[in-house]
Amino acid sequence: MRSAIDVVDCDVLIVGGGFGGTWAALRASELGARVVLVEKAFVSRSGASTMSGGITTCPRLGDDLGPWVEEFVTRGDYMCNQNWTQRLLEGQRERVLQLEAWNVPISREASGAIRRFASRGMVNVR
Repeated sequence: MRSAIDVVDCDVLIVGGGFGGTWAALRASELGARVVLVEKAFVSRSGASTMSGGITTCPRLGDDLGPWVEEFVTRGDYMCNQNWTQRLLEGQRERVLQLEAWNVPISREASGAIRRFASRGMVNVR
């Protein structure tokens, strides 16, 4: 038996509700696009986001990004572009602030610094 097919008109289709997909959907919507995000399970809970640390491994203000880039690159078996990894990390703190502006709760230490949790993704910089 065939199930019904829903046709949805949108400007931007996002496949995957991990950190990148959710960010893209929120930002596109903020810029006025009609956005549809499709996810196989629950946004931010079904893919690599919860396993890789995500925000919990965000560099703090003043952190030297060199060791961060090195860890991403070496633990990724040199499969990622080092220049883009550097750029990603340079903008990550700003993206966390934007998430907070969207009322996404970010766990913080008493000092106000982003709270870091032990996660599977990072070893040296967490």
